[in-house]
Amino acid sequence: MPTSHAQFHQRRCRVLPSAACLIAALATWSQAAPALAETPSGDALLRAMGKAERTVQYSGVVVMARQDAPTMVMRIWRSGLKRRMEYSAPQIMIGDLLTDDGSNVWRYHRADNTAVQTKSAARSDTVGISLEKIDRAFNVRVTGAATTAGRVAWVVLITPRNGGGGGHKFWIDRATKALLRVERLKAGGGAAEYVALKSVKFGPVPASLFRWSPPSGANVTRTSGTLFMQLAQARQTARSWLQIPHYKPRGYLFESAVVDSGKGEAWLRYTNGLRRFSIFQQRTPDANAKSLQKVKGAWYWQRGGSRFLLVGPAAAEATKLAASVR
Repeated sequence: MPTSHAQFHQRRCRVLPSAACLIAALATWSQAAPALAETPSGDALLRAMGKAERTVQYSGVVVMARQDAPTMVMRIWRSGLKRRMEYSAPQIMIGDLLTDDGSNVWRYHRADNTAVQTKSAARSDTVGISLEKIDRAFNVRVTGAATTAGRVAWVVLITPRNGGGGGHKFWIDRATKALLRVERLKAGGGAAEYVALKSVKFGPVPASLFRWSPPSGANVTRTSGTLFMQLAQARQTARSWLQIPHYKPRGYLFESAVVDSGKGEAWLRYTNGLRRFSIFQQRTPDANAKSLQKVKGAWYWQRGGSRFLLVGPAAAEATKLAASVR
């Protein structure tokens, strides 16, 4: 009777030493099993991600978590650089909305029924990283594959070449190369903050979702400035003139900024999940300093070539906040 390849090795293993049997079995298995996909390089994955993020289309739920700050939860729709986010947490943001059609951004705050229209940020990539800078200053390596948001992703770790702590970790969808999760790492290890898709469905998104108009009665502000959700990007755009508070009431963290470098104006928002306060800054040629004073429910002062208006904090915190702005 004909003998199969497997039967031959089974009979052979009755007389061969165990190590030889193992080698024979592995050889037989390797001929029948499909080849595993090779792990791509970290640099190649980051470049593929940057390209995919400009064209990818999906809907899903995204979570943004930061240390000592309320967690933000948003329903998101993406079509390349276009996006729409509807907030469901924290409490102060329930009903808030952000739409970006690639040219203009609307940011609606339901709690005070205000809407701000700004220009879309000029982005060479959509994840806030420069691949050229990474190549010069960071080590990039793929640590393996993992499942997140129900998708298989490559995990890419980016750490400083100088041996300093911190860095970033990216989860890049294996099939589409879209970014599914990103963590900013603390110097001592662990995530300082993360943004992650908790669920995602890839597919076309209607263009109508990125068109939005303020509701009747909303207080609307239109500016030629740009909206930023990361303070570092706002400071980089404003260069040296933007001043920020180095003291914040307990539980308050940065929420967003609008920066108009041409006019020398900025609007910073901070929240603790229940309340907000805002700091408006405007550059002025008047070099004289003016001490803190209350004006129509807000606090005004001037120093360092800028005038400031602080709106929203408790009276007991206004003096500390104003003194810390630099």
